[in-house]
Amino acid sequence: IYLEGGSGARWSVPEDMIQAVRDSVSLPIIVGGGIRSPEDAHKKIKAGADWAVVGNVLEKQPPGSSLMKEIAGAVHTA
Repeated sequence: IYLEGGSGARWSVPEDMIQAVRDSVSLPIIVGGGIRSPEDAHKKIKAGADWAVVGNVLEKQPPGSSLMKEIAGAVHTA
């Protein structure tokens, strides 16, 4: 199941919505749109998402940015 806030969205899918879907289905849940930080990604996984899709914020990073590694680390500790 893909819960989409919109590419580059101002707000992401709320954690309570992710949790409600998680409580209702056993399918993998992918959440995208509006995820801009390691903390955002961590919250989505903790709420029940299996995957957090991050795109626009990474495209805007300068070469050598550590943001991708930071987000991956936050997801793996959720």
